Amino acid sequence: MKSATAMRLFLVPLVLALTGNCEAGSYVFTRIAPTTVAVPPAINSEGKVAFIDCNPHGCEILVGDGGPLTTIAAGLGSVGTFWINDTGTVAFASGNSVLTGNGGPVTTIIADGRTVDGQSTSPAAPSINDSAVIAFWGRGAAGFNVIATAHNGQFATIADQILFDVIAPSPFINNAGDVAFFASQDRGFSFGAYVGNGNAVTTIAGGNATEPFSVIRSGGPSANNDGTVVFAAQRGTVSGIFSGNGGDLATIADTNGAFRSFGNSSSILFGRFDSFPAINNSGTVAFQAVAGSGAHGLFTGPDPLEDKIIASGDALDSSTIAVRTGNPAEGIPVPPIQFARGLKETGQVAFTAILTNGTIGVYRADPVIIVGIEIKPGGGVPAVINLAARGNIPVAILSSATFDARTVDPATVRFAGAGVAQRPNGTFRASIDDVNGDGLPDLVVHVTTTAIQLSRTDTIAVLTGKTVAGVGVRGAESVRIVPSGR
Repeated sequence: MKSATAMRLFLVPLVLALTGNCEAGSYVFTRIAPTTVAVPPAINSEGKVAFIDCNPHGCEILVGDGGPLTTIAAGLGSVGTFWINDTGTVAFASGNSVLTGNGGPVTTIIADGRTVDGQSTSPAAPSINDSAVIAFWGRGAAGFNVIATAHNGQFATIADQILFDVIAPSPFINNAGDVAFFASQDRGFSFGAYVGNGNAVTTIAGGNATEPFSVIRSGGPSANNDGTVVFAAQRGTVSGIFSGNGGDLATIADTNGAFRSFGNSSSILFGRFDSFPAINNSGTVAFQAVAGSGAHGLFTGPDPLEDKIIASGDALDSSTIAVRTGNPAEGIPVPPIQFARGLKETGQVAFTAILTNGTIGVYRADPVIIVGIEIKPGGGVPAVINLAARGNIPVAILSSATFDARTVDPATVRFAGAGVAQRPNGTFRASIDDVNGDGLPDLVVHVTTTAIQLSRTDTIAVLTGKTVAGVGVRGAESVRIVPSGR
C-alpha cells in the first residue's frame, strides 16, 4: 500500500451524512466511512475494514463495519502498509517502527528499526495472521534485505540475501505461517514469486534472466491457508494474474483476453503497476484491472462483465465511480478504485473509491445470491398483503439448479424488514417444501404480518438473508397493499 502522504488528493468536499446500502449486480455495497486519502483498506473475515484517514493533525488508522468507528492509532506522521486479522488486531508500519493495535494502547513490535539480527533497519510492509505472527520486510546486517516474522518477541528469518540478490518489500503471511514474497536471483532484473516458512522456500514462479517470467515488482503476492499464491506477472509481452502452489501455474486473467492492464495504476502508459491481488480459502481470486473498454475496476475472473465486482462509471453511494482522476501531465493519475488483498472468505471485498461528486469513501462489497421467492405460495402475483391482518405470511425461498434454499439460515432472513416468526419453544417458523412443483426443496418461512415495513404505495417486497456459510441472498416479488396498510 502507498503511504497516506504519497496518495493524498487535493482538498475535496466530503459528504458526511452516512448513506444506506446500495446494490449493483450481485453485490451490495456498504460505505464504511468517508476518508480524505485514496489508500487501499484491509478487511478481516468478520467484515471489519481497516483504513487510513488524515487531517491537519496527522493521519489515523480506523476500523469499522458500517457503524461506529474504532480508532487504532492517531496523530501518525506517515503510515505505510497495514493489515487486520480476524481478532481485530491491526499491524502497521509508521516511521521506523512496526506496531499493532486493536482499539486500546498501541504495542510496538519493532522499535527504532531493530529486527532479526539486532541491526538498525527500516522494517516495512507488515502483514499479520490470526495467531498474531507478523511478517515484514527489512534490512539486515550490512544493509541486506530480509523477510522475517515476529511473534512474542522472537524473530525468524524467512528469506535473506544469502538466497536472493534482491527481495521486494511485499510479504504476506497466511494462517499456516507461510509467507509469500517477491525476490530476484539476478540482481533485480526479473523477480519471481516464492513462499517460505522458515524451514524451506518453495518457488511458485521463478525470477531469473533465463526464464521469460517476471512478477510485477511494485505489487505483492497473496496466499490462502492452503499455500496457494496469487500474483500479477509479465510473461513476454503478456501481463496477467496467476496462481500456483509450486506446480503448474493457473491463469486467472491476462491481456490476451479482455483486459489491457492489471493493478492500481489507471493506465499502462504510465509504466507503473501496484497489483496486490487476493485469494481466499475457497479459491476465489479478486484483482484490480483495466478492461479493454477502459473501465478501471475490481474483478474475480477473465470476463470483465460476468466477473465484475464494480468499475468506473458504475453507480455507488448516490454518485458514480470516477473514470480517472488527476492530471496525467503532472504524473501518474490516482486511479478511482484502490484495492490491495482486500478479499475474505465469504467473498467480501474492501476498497476505496473516488466518486464523480468529488468524495472519497471506504466501501465493502458483499456478494449476494439472487434467488427466486414466492409470497403466499400459490396465491398469485402480485401478492396481496393487508398489513393490519393478524397472523403470519408464508414466503418461500426457491431452490434452483445452482442454489439449495435449505442452506439459508432462517435467523438471518428479513422480509420487508420483518424477521421470521418464532414458535413458543423459540424455534423459527420455517419448513421445507416443494412449493412450485419443480422437484427441488424450497425453504418456506413465516413472518408476522404486522411487523412488515411496507407502505400503501409500495409495489415490490424484498427478502434478504444469509446462507449458513455467510453469503448473502436477495429476492424480490411484486405486491399489492390493500387498505389499512401504513
